[in-house]
Amino acid sequence: MACALLLVAPGVAGGEPATAVVRWQAPAGCPDEASVRARIDARLASPLGAGDAIDATVTVVRARRSLRAQVSVWTPAVDVERVLVAGQCDELADAVAVVLARAVAEARALAPARVEEPELTWEPPVRPERRREAAESKDGDGPSTRSSGPRSGRTGERARPDGGMRPSVVSGAGISPRVGYGLELSAWFVWGSGAVEVSGTRWLERLAALPPSQRFGAAIGLDSLAARACWNPERYGPRVCVLGEVGTMSGRGVGLFDSRVGEAVYSAAGIGLSLRTRLRAHVALVGGFDMLRAIDRPRFVLDRGTLLFQPDPLAGRVALGVELGWR
Repeated sequence: MACALLLVAPGVAGGEPATAVVRWQAPAGCPDEASVRARIDARLASPLGAGDAIDATVTVVRARRSLRAQVSVWTPAVDVERVLVAGQCDELADAVAVVLARAVAEARALAPARVEEPELTWEPPVRPERRREAAESKDGDGPSTRSSGPRSGRTGERARPDGGMRPSVVSGAGISPRVGYGLELSAWFVWGSGAVEVSGTRWLERLAALPPSQRFGAAIGLDSLAARACWNPERYGPRVCVLGEVGTMSGRGVGLFDSRVGEAVYSAAGIGLSLRTRLRAHVALVGGFDMLRAIDRPRFVLDRGTLLFQPDPLAGRVALGVELGWR
C-alpha cells in the first residue's frame, strides 16, 4: 500500500511569491512528510518556503530487493527527470533530498536580488541668506571663524619645538692614524623644519709609528667642537646638515729620545646625514655619516724633518648614538 504526501510552502498566485510544491509517493514504512521536509531544509541555507519556485514529483516503488525513485523536478534553473535506486527507503529519501535541495539552491542563485528603492523626500528651497545664517549658527555660538592665512604644512609633533642630548660612539678615517675611535656628546634643538646641533668629540690617541717600527712614533689625539645647521623635515626621519669643526690636535712622542708634546689647530667643514628610529617615548636610536674637507692640517714631524702624521684632505666618520629628547 502506498501513501501520497503533498509538501506545499505558503504562497499565493497572481504576482506574489512562487509556491514550492513537492509531491512524495512511497510505500508504507518509508519516511513521512515531516521527515522528508526536514531533510531538504537541512541541506539549504534557509528552509524551503514562499518564493522558492519548484514543482517536483517523487514516486517510490519496490523493485525486488531494492527501492526505486522516479524524480521529476522543475525550477527556473532545471527541468529534469532522474531515477534513484537504494537498498533502504531511508537512504533513498536522503538521496532525493540532496537532488531537490540542489535544484532549489540553483534556482535561488538565478533569482535577482531585491533592490530597495531609495525613499524620495522633498525639501523647500532655502534662500542663500538663510543658508549662511544656518551655517553660522550650527555650533550655537554665533558665526564661525576661519583663518585666511596660509596653512602650515607641519602639524602635530613635527611643528613643536624639541631638543635634547645625544651621546655617541664615533669612528673615522683620515682624521687620526689609520681608523680612529672616539666619544661624542651633542646637544640639539629642533624648531619646525630646522635644527641646530653643537657637539664635542674626544678622539682616542692612535700611534703614528715610525716604519718599520710598531712601537716608536707619536700618539695622535684630537679634541674638537662642531656646530651643525640642519634641515629636519620630520622629527623621526632624515636630518641633513652642513657643519664646521675646530679643535686641538696633539702629538706625544712614544719611545723616542727627548720626546715632547706638540699641539696645533685642526679645522674642517663638511656635510652630514643622520637617520633616526624611535625606540620609545623621548628615546631614539641615531646613526650618522659626515664627510669632511680639512682646512687646517697640522704636521707632526721629527727633529730631522721626517713626517710622522698629517690628517688627510678628505675624511669620513660614522656615529651611532642614543638621542634623549624633551618631547
